[in-house]
Amino acid sequence: MFISLLISNSLFCGLAILCFIPILNSTQNLNYKNRILILILFFMLSIRLLFPFELPFTKTVGESLILPKVIELMDYRVFNIAGIKILMLVTYIIIVVILLTKATYKHIKLSHVLSIVPVTENRDVLNMVDKICKYENIKNIPKVICVDIDTGAFIFGCRKPIIVLSPKLSKEKQKMILLHEIQHLKLKHLPIKILLELIFIIYWWFPLIWLLKKEVLKMLELQADVYAVRTLSDREKNKYTEVLFSLAKNNFKHIDTTCSLLFISSLNTLEYRIKNLLKVIYGVRKRLYIAEVLCVACLSTLIMMSCLYTFEAYYYSIKLEESFMITDNSYFRINDENEYELYVNEKYQCTLSHIPKELISLEIK
Repeated sequence: MFISLLISNSLFCGLAILCFIPILNSTQNLNYKNRILILILFFMLSIRLLFPFELPFTKTVGESLILPKVIELMDYRVFNIAGIKILMLVTYIIIVVILLTKATYKHIKLSHVLSIVPVTENRDVLNMVDKICKYENIKNIPKVICVDIDTGAFIFGCRKPIIVLSPKLSKEKQKMILLHEIQHLKLKHLPIKILLELIFIIYWWFPLIWLLKKEVLKMLELQADVYAVRTLSDREKNKYTEVLFSLAKNNFKHIDTTCSLLFISSLNTLEYRIKNLLKVIYGVRKRLYIAEVLCVACLSTLIMMSCLYTFEAYYYSIKLEESFMITDNSYFRINDENEYELYVNEKYQCTLSHIPKELISLEIK
């Protein structure tokens, strides 16, 4: 039952991720007020990934092509050797614990280092931060640190945010970077990244989760760029793009913690940001294509189906004795040994190890 449920939920959510990618890559969607579309779809997908359980109204659907072969594989003699299945489970748990411990350690370590660095005394930087936060109506004003580090600028922390800048940057570059990092704070990108990291730790074995993480992080950076330039003049918008180009020449060290976002994370992401930001700046807009509408509809449908249905293996080879009549009030009930007990008119009839083709339409309670 657990394997069937895991495969069913992974299938539905995997297809939903593939539908989500085109939506994330549309710059038009980033301009929607409060990013409602992307946020709703992301949280729908996240909740289903974090809680892949059957609900009271979930129905079981028989599947005879793939699941029986998976079940047979798990019953193969290699996996029935004492301890193999337990070893696989323990290996999964160990990897999850390692990833979680690593993420926690990096967060605590960086938090400790940044906590002992004093706030910058550069009045120009502090005034810029106050002015931007006041304009964006941000009450949780971030602490700003100016240190010469090889990771480039980044924002860290949700409850007590910290922005790290290089003192070697010009005043204009510092302003552009501050605009970008404060947008991360305004748009609540750091909590989104924490949720994304949690999903990644749990589903480290699922390739499509790696793709989801990559695309969502790219979207967060581009969205911060789009919101940062929306109030700038044409000259300042061009300057913002020039800042991205100029910083791309630097060989920044990559730092990745659960609760931080780098201004320059990778050259591939930077190329993606510049390309799409230029479309926004110069007004290259497109209508919401039918394909994107279909992606939204498909993603929503897949998430709903993952809640409504789960697949269960059934076999053709089971023979039934015709000693009772199947009526409309017939159903299966799963016992403690994961076997199927057949009831007709509330009366027990027999116990089956698998659901036969002839009875696949019966409800499972």
